[in-house]
Order: sequence, then structure tokens, then C-alpha cells
Amino acid sequence: MTNSAFIAATLSMEEGNRVFMAGTQLRNHGGAAFDRAAYDVIAGVSVQTAVLSASLVHPVRGFMVYDQCEADMALAMTDIAERTFMAVDSTKFSDADSTPALRLPELAAHDLIITDRRPPPAYRALPGKAELLIADGPTTAGSGSRS
Repeated sequence: MTNSAFIAATLSMEEGNRVFMAGTQLRNHGGAAFDRAAYDVIAGVSVQTAVLSASLVHPVRGFMVYDQCEADMALAMTDIAERTFMAVDSTKFSDADSTPALRLPELAAHDLIITDRRPPPAYRALPGKAELLIADGPTTAGSGSRS
């Protein structure tokens, strides 16, 4: 289940994947749907895992996005998922003044943050309750390091 045309197309090309697209109208930037139809589809299903991303990770405010529709979609997805994966590359860790104003939902103890490098010292409180996984590039089953 995704609201992203790019993600849907990518996942649907893998043998054995079943991909469901939520929404009817795609934004002209990013190719994602945030219309009422997307929320209705999401509210009607349950999933094992929601995979989210953030525009920026702030050392105090946490995972941030620029648009209200992105924060709303993240909340809708975490509501229907048993577990949430937050995927953010190391370039997202910044306390820059251009911080997006909207926080994403806090992660729970059974959730997972996936990134490519250990966060800077200012982020010691991260991952909070969630588990942190440092992905070390293209992996095979069982690789990567957990903190």
C-alpha cells in the first residue's frame, strides 16, 4: 500500500509483490496522492509495516516535514500499521534554521529507524523508544548493524 506512484511502480516490478495504490490525484511534485480517496483507502486496511521518511531530523524536535498533508499521511499510516520504519539518510540530520514546521508522529518501542550513518552526537536521544539500524550499503539478508 502506497500513495506514491514512484514507489508503486518500483515495488510492482519485483516478482511476488502485490502493490496497492491509494488515491486518485497525484501531486505535480513527487507523484504522491494526498487526496481524500487516499485517506479513505488507507483507513480501510491494516498493514504489518509502514515505511515513512522525513524531510529533516532535528535533534530536539525529531522527524519533520514541510507539508501538513505529509504529516497527516504519516499519522494515517502509523494508525493502520503494526510497526513503523522511519527511513532517513544521514543528510537529513540537521538543526538548520530552515527546519520544517511540522512534526511526524513519535515512534514506539517496536518501531525502527533506518539510516546510512550513525547520527551526530547532538542526536543521542534518538531513537528514543525505537530501535536504530545503521544500514551499511547494499545488503544481503542479515547484514547491517543495530544499535
